[in-house]
Parts: sequence; C-alpha cells; structure tokens
Amino acid sequence: MEIGIIGLPNSGKTTVLNALTRGRAKITDYASSRIEANHAVAKVPDARLDALVAMFQPKKWIPAEVTYVDVAGLMRDPQSRGLGETFIAHIRPATALGLVLRGFHDGPETPPTPPQDLDDMETELIITDLVTAEKRLERIEQDLKKGLKELEEERGALAACKDALDAGQPIRNIGLTEQQKKLLRGYQLLTAKPLLVILNIGEEQIGEDAGAPIRERLMPSIEGHTAGLVVICGKLEMELAQLEPDDAQVFMEEMGLEELALERVIRASYDLLGLVSFFTTVSDEVRAWTIPRGTTAQRAAGAVHSDMERGFIRAEIIAFDTLMECGSLAAAREKGLLRIEGKDYVMQDGDIANFRFKV
Repeated sequence: MEIGIIGLPNSGKTTVLNALTRGRAKITDYASSRIEANHAVAKVPDARLDALVAMFQPKKWIPAEVTYVDVAGLMRDPQSRGLGETFIAHIRPATALGLVLRGFHDGPETPPTPPQDLDDMETELIITDLVTAEKRLERIEQDLKKGLKELEEERGALAACKDALDAGQPIRNIGLTEQQKKLLRGYQLLTAKPLLVILNIGEEQIGEDAGAPIRERLMPSIEGHTAGLVVICGKLEMELAQLEPDDAQVFMEEMGLEELALERVIRASYDLLGLVSFFTTVSDEVRAWTIPRGTTAQRAAGAVHSDMERGFIRAEIIAFDTLMECGSLAAAREKGLLRIEGKDYVMQDGDIANFRFKV
C-alpha cells in the first residue's frame, strides 16, 4: 500500500510524514528543474503479530508495511491547466491520497480554513483529471473513426468521468462498475483514488476533543467528497516518534493520548481501502500480509508467492482468537480447530494460514 501525502504549502505535510514513519525528512519544496519528494516506509503496528511472535518465538518476524510519498505543497502549474506532470508523477502510482489540511493557527493573520482548503485541493485534482480525460477521449474518437470498435466501452467510461469532472465531482463519487474501473486503471486518475483527510491541529487544540470545533465545520465537506477523516497533532506526534518507546508512553499519558497517530492513520487507511490482514507462521518466520477484504484463499496465497497461487491445493486456517484461546498450534490441532479450506474460501481479518501447493 502506498499513500501519497499532499496538501497546500505550510499545512505540515512533511511533519505528518515524519510522525507516521519516525523519520527526519526535510520539508519538500519546488526546485528550478524538478519537484522533490520524500519516500518513507512505516511498519504497521499490530498487537496480533506481537502475540504470535510471543507464541512462536521465531527467528524473524515481518510486519506489513505502508509506503508514504510526500510531495511539495500543491500548487497549480502556471504554464498549463491542472497540476504539472512533474508533480503528479510522484502521486499517480499511489493506492490512496492522504490530504493534509491545516487546522492549527499559523499566526493571527492566517486562521485555518480547512473546508476551503479541501475544496481548493479537490478542484486542482479535478482539473488535472479533466485534462487527462479530454485528451484520451480525443484520441479514442480518432481511433473509432479508424474502425477500432473495441474502444467503445472505454469511451463510455471516460465520458462518464468527464461528465462528473465537468460538474465538479471527483470520480470516486460516481460509482463506476468494476469493469469500468479496470478499463480506466492505466490512467491512474487522481480523483478516483480513495481520499483520507488528515486534519493537522495544534498542540493547544488537543484538549478540545482533538480539534472538535474545526472537525465539525469540516464534516459537511468531507461527506461531500466521500473521504475518510483522521485528526492528529503532527508537531507533537513527530516529537513522540523520535522518543524511545517507554519515554513516548509516559509523554502520551501526560498528554492524554491513547495511541500514536501512526496507528490511527493506518487503521483509517485500512478502513477506507477495505483492507484486512492475515498471518503466516512457517519456516521460523511470522509475517503479516495485507489483502483486500473479500480475497479468496487462492488469491491470498499469491500475495505470499505466485507459485502458491498457481499450484494452490488447499489452505489450513485458524482464526487468531481461536489460536490464542488454545494457547498453541499443537493444542488447536489436537482439538480439531484447524480448518481445511479450498480455493474459494474468503479470507477473514486475523486468519493464520498455511498454504499447501504444488507446481
């Protein structure tokens, strides 16, 4: 999973990136010839993985990972409609967009205006997608005149997108069919991506129920953009991320924080994207894997290795809670609680799987 961190200048994007990845990335900015981007990877915290490590005592354990890409403050390219290609090249491959909005006061002359900032940001993304859709439709029309009738369906999907974009609506709002999404996947349209809004508040606002006044003003806009929302104090969370775990825990208790921003943002990202985790415990290694909700056992095996999917025979499955109640895999096996599932079994969040295959 890759999340592109975007936002207006001075919204605290890079601070949020450092909070999420325990990093020390420098603030992104525009250069004369190219736009820089920060790339960082966060390990997904999961208490279930910790419990499995304690149970199996493996030599190696691997959590799931999220890659974050932080680009310079979002500004329109003055030479063209929409955002410049040098900017969007960094975020086009992203699975979702994390839009950082300034909820903190940046001096008496600049109060936060997150609803307006959200609308401004979405407008820029819409314009960029509209340019892409218009150019592609022009080429398709030319190809259709040459007799390439197989492009009819793609033209219909793009036309639906263009109509929505002309009306100021992001593509994620229009309910494309799975076939239409497949046809449009190669364009990596920005407003088709799930959007997670990260409201970045100031330390003085933490006692206000994590920026509740601003969040209430923002919610109508969030709902209109079919986006998820999480509220964090980027500056404080970045400082916490640099501390040793024990020191961070003491600091969190003093500030009344129950969990780090990383945990809240990742949980919101999983919910937004419809993702779940399963685990494998083989070859003296415990590992967490991320898959879309509804993934079958055979497809999940492919997340581990393509040969497992190709030569899939069956999966040995046990739910995490069931394994914890038994105390060990051997005890679960003695009680007959390990299930044998076929290729069409739908993986559940927290499943522990052992895939049998032959190639």
